[in-house]
Amino acid sequence: MKCCKIGTSLAVAAGLGIVAVWITGVGPALWQRTVDNMEKQVPPEVQIEQLKLDISRLTKDMDKNWTAVAKYEYEVKDLRKELERKQAKLKSMEKELAAAAEELEAKVKFVKYEGKEYSRSDAIRLLDREANYFAALKREVASKEKLLAAREQKLAAALATQKEMKSQQQELLTQVALLEADLETLKLMRTESKLPTGEGSRLDKIKKRLNKLQTDIEIQKRAQELSESSHGGSVGTGNAEKEETADYDSVLRRVRNALSGETAKEDH
Repeated sequence: MKCCKIGTSLAVAAGLGIVAVWITGVGPALWQRTVDNMEKQVPPEVQIEQLKLDISRLTKDMDKNWTAVAKYEYEVKDLRKELERKQAKLKSMEKELAAAAEELEAKVKFVKYEGKEYSRSDAIRLLDREANYFAALKREVASKEKLLAAREQKLAAALATQKEMKSQQQELLTQVALLEADLETLKLMRTESKLPTGEGSRLDKIKKRLNKLQTDIEIQKRAQELSESSHGGSVGTGNAEKEETADYDSVLRRVRNALSGETAKEDH
């Protein structure tokens, strides 16, 4: 029983702590920090796949929007047809009322209106009603013309938004493809950096040891030759004499050639 009370107390305290964090306004910041830390721990490959999934969902969103756009387009067409009928009615009434008014002013015995003839008293009552209806119809037509213009503008904006969304989707796909290429390049660079290059590789260390060993042997051989020479031997002197004689002949030959060339120029 005591354990249950302790557990309940801890739960209440935790709940109050969470409420306090959200009330003080710190909650959203802490939540965003938690989300950012979680995203940093997600591998780039997984994030790219998630981006592809989110971008593909844009197609479903656009499909839903197309349904709404098609419905709105139908309403606009219906409003346009209704307006055209009322405009035609308004034009016809204007013509009929003008002709009937002229006949009434001419004090004819019978007034013709919409193919029917009326006595002057009946024509006066009829034209009075028709004039009121004509004025109301004229106001309605003007109102619907404004409404149609506004709805056509809204429909055009919706179509432009759909087109822009499709363009943005293609651009996002291109950016993701470039991001994948950069990620592959980064992987390649990291792989190459792990290859055995530089002095730290085993192969370079072996070569370095081999060269050192060869140098040590050469030094020891030369030391032995010098030691034997100092005790009366002539090891290593013959080659030096040959090289000196070759150098002497070569230099002498170049000097003579140079002199003969200068002499030839002077004779010429």
